[in-house]
Amino acid sequence: MTTITMNDSHIVTIEQLREFLKLNKEFQFAIGDKKGRYRWIEETLRRFSYHRLKKKKERIIVRRYIRTVAGMSNGQLTRLIKKHQHCGKLIPNYSANKRNGFRRKYGPMDIALLITTDGAHDHLWGEATTRILKREYHVYHHDTYKTISDLSVSHLYRIRNHNRQYNSSVAKWVRNTRAVQVNIGVRAKPRPDGKPGFLRVDTVHSGDRNGRKGAYH
Repeated sequence: MTTITMNDSHIVTIEQLREFLKLNKEFQFAIGDKKGRYRWIEETLRRFSYHRLKKKKERIIVRRYIRTVAGMSNGQLTRLIKKHQHCGKLIPNYSANKRNGFRRKYGPMDIALLITTDGAHDHLWGEATTRILKREYHVYHHDTYKTISDLSVSHLYRIRNHNRQYNSSVAKWVRNTRAVQVNIGVRAKPRPDGKPGFLRVDTVHSGDRNGRKGAYH
């Protein structure tokens, strides 16, 4: 099998494509990387005015030609043709590879400090934990807490729920094995039905003052 560099500028009609497809098994074409392949597909669709072809058989021939040269499946080609029809051009999508390319603000050392803090304070709620982190840096001047001291409550819960380092630590185990809190008393209208063991407690609110809640007696 002969490998040649792709140069098909002389093929300009559907009939020439038919003749080409009869002989395509004798060659293996090299049309460059993914970016070059997309550029060639885009140019081919324009050259044969694919989106304006009215005969289905002619569109099938163009599709077979592109699939043969570009070496792609029918489903891949269908998605590219729809994208070209909608956008007018084909650009390789590298967003998936670059999605996590930026540097993470909180590295392994910061996550380790959070794990240590949660372990030392029995895994407090978010607001209390972030205040402890801030105090470690701003009050006690522990420089290792400089980055993690800016941790927000929402990001704290994201780390607790989704960070692999955190979820494999003892802090996750402590949180998942905490005892379930059960209310000893029930706030409801008593219905003793003549049985002992029921206690009714009435409360009186002393009122709020200057925006602060008053006590209940």
